Amino acid sequence: INTYTWTGNGFSTAHNLFIDENGYAYICGANIYNGGVFILNLNASPVNPPVVGAYTRAYVHDLFVRGDTMWTAEINNGQFGVVNVSNKANPQLLALQNTPGNFAHNVWLSANGKYLFTTDEISGGVIAAYDVSDLNNISELGRFQSNPGSGVIPHNVFWHQDFLVISYYRDGVVIADATYPNNIIQTGAYDTSPLSGNGFNGCWGVYPYLPSGNILASDIESGLFVLTPAYVHACFLEGLVSDSTTGLPLNGVTIELVNQNITTQSGLDGRYYTGIATAGSYSVRFSKQGYVTRTVPAVPLTNGNLVTLNVALIPSSTFTLTGTVTDTANGNGIQGVQIFITDNISKSWTA
Repeated sequence: INTYTWTGNGFSTAHNLFIDENGYAYICGANIYNGGVFILNLNASPVNPPVVGAYTRAYVHDLFVRGDTMWTAEINNGQFGVVNVSNKANPQLLALQNTPGNFAHNVWLSANGKYLFTTDEISGGVIAAYDVSDLNNISELGRFQSNPGSGVIPHNVFWHQDFLVISYYRDGVVIADATYPNNIIQTGAYDTSPLSGNGFNGCWGVYPYLPSGNILASDIESGLFVLTPAYVHACFLEGLVSDSTTGLPLNGVTIELVNQNITTQSGLDGRYYTGIATAGSYSVRFSKQGYVTRTVPAVPLTNGNLVTLNVALIPSSTFTLTGTVTDTANGNGIQGVQIFITDNISKSWTA
């Protein structure tokens, strides 16, 4: 094994590097070039490559390059950037996009170049998915968390054959089906750390691109893990919830896969997106204040398939009830009595 040291231009430290398919190395987060990205031509000399260009607009923590486009994780600005590097000597910024947690740690592109995925390296941070097919109209499609509410921190995300392979500090290696980037469903995990919740311990990185198909995972405390993954597609469920009287879409409806601890809510357009890793027949409950709760039983969900379930909710009947509560002994009125109203559909307390 030969080891070479490159110290050109006063270089001594960097956060990361990326080598593209054309033989150029992109070094980011270094002690030179404002911590941005500088580009080395390995074709000219892999031992002593010349610097052929630099992007110095902002500190870049991580990056992804394909063809003539560089995608930058500009963590301190809470953004990812899109940069044209067809002219290596003069990179040109094409677009910027804020990430949900304003702490963009890494970026990765799907094989078709249509979707970009980012991590926000913060407590409770999310994996965010974007449609980047039109750089003039980048749109966020969906968000994913491995363990919502736990505060666990994501580190790096990689796209692999419609799956996301993610290193989560205290949750280990997480695999999620991103066939539908607006509805990312976790389908596998291997926890490398005994710890849980918020903290910078545990799984530091993953690499899912070995010819064997195995995943390499590095754990800060426990070392190297070699994992053989099972890439199993999720069972997807989506649909539209509307008002049965007006036909208008209903937002804020809670959709629950009964007894599975899986819930979501419909958006402003009334649409919802959910799913589960394991195939089966599931009861799906729809509830919203002011409407009669509806449960659809035995919805068959199968791996790799999308089921559409549209539901119309019936507005709750409203009525006015007046009267007087009295003491049977003396006939005097009693203040502050709780009234319990019940029928065969719902129950509620009112004062």
